[in-house]
Amino acid sequence: TMASTVDADRIQEIQEQSSSQEAKIKTLANWVRKSKYTVFYTGAGVSTSAGIGDYRGPTGAWTMSRIRELQRLKARNVISPKDRAE
Repeated sequence: TMASTVDADRIQEIQEQSSSQEAKIKTLANWVRKSKYTVFYTGAGVSTSAGIGDYRGPTGAWTMSRIRELQRLKARNVISPKDRAE
């Protein structure tokens, strides 16, 4: 799995001093205000470390939607595909 390929040293979160972070936030805000187009790239680690559930994890939105879809499809079939083959 993807998780088993992650180096623990690379996933350590670093918290900055408030004063340093505030200066960086102000700089970023100025860049965004002055830009014509702004694009932010984020990844799975950004949301999950902030407490936002992931999309494809065991309880993620996609996973739960897919489970419901498969349950609906299974409920429609009175005879399982295995039984039909015989």
